[in-house]
Amino acid sequence: MNIGLDDESGGYKMTKYLLDCGYEHIKVCAGRDNGVDHLRYVGAQKAMEDYSTEKQKLQFVALGMNEEKRMENYEWLMQRRQPKTALFFLSDIYALEAISCFVDKEIQIPQEIGIAGYDDISYSKISNPRLTTVRQDVNEKAKLAVVIIAGLLMVLTRCVRSVDAAYKMIGWESIVLIAAMMPMSTALSKTGISEWIATTLVEGLHAYGPIAAMAGVYVVTSVLSTFISNSATAILVAPIAWAAAEQLGVSPTPFMMTAAVAASACFATPICTPPNAMVMNAGHYNFMDYVKVGLPLQIVMGIVAILVIPLFFPF
Repeated sequence: MNIGLDDESGGYKMTKYLLDCGYEHIKVCAGRDNGVDHLRYVGAQKAMEDYSTEKQKLQFVALGMNEEKRMENYEWLMQRRQPKTALFFLSDIYALEAISCFVDKEIQIPQEIGIAGYDDISYSKISNPRLTTVRQDVNEKAKLAVVIIAGLLMVLTRCVRSVDAAYKMIGWESIVLIAAMMPMSTALSKTGISEWIATTLVEGLHAYGPIAAMAGVYVVTSVLSTFISNSATAILVAPIAWAAAEQLGVSPTPFMMTAAVAASACFATPICTPPNAMVMNAGHYNFMDYVKVGLPLQIVMGIVAILVIPLFFPF
């Protein structure tokens, strides 16, 4: 499965770069004009419309899907090359093949002809000459692939029978709740209130020893996680926890682990963590349900964590 990720934008940016370099003849080369290659070519066409001069031309070259056909087309490109020509390959594999073929024919790159690729595969970093290419975010591409496959499986297994049914399954109350809390989260972070709360509490307990300071880290993280996302809270509290450990002259490991556990074990409100919000509509819970059950559980978790963490991660 070939999962695209902003392919049109990549084609646009590379073509603009080649135009800025002064190339007058840009040949976009791909196995065939379909799928993500088509989107990349569309991006190249749009860049030509926006930035090209009368002298600058764009041409699509279908290389073919088998190696023998591609080699014939590389030979054809060498024979038909003109001054100020760049070959924009929509796959690094084809670009590297072409570089190898051209170098064997003693054609200098980029002096005699420019070559660019797309995907930024690992081999592009060790090619000689070095390949100019468009980087794809592999992690984001993998996430997108998982989402598409999951959606496909839901349709095939009839978990979702129609688009209307899918919309009805969305927990709109949870989405509105999270959206409404985002300005508050931003305000707490931007105004420095959350950092002031964290610093004040940890420094106030600092004089009572490492256990008290660590408890302060836990309390601060738990309280802030009630209003800010747990990941943002962990990022905010982590440097404060580290500084508190350094001031006490003890290992920062138990303090950092305390911040991590506190950020993850937040149950008092539906906005603490995404799972809390996701089950709110499905379970027909309201805000006070989380407070009644989640707050006592959060307190118990805090006591257990403060007592147990030093056993596994000594000061």
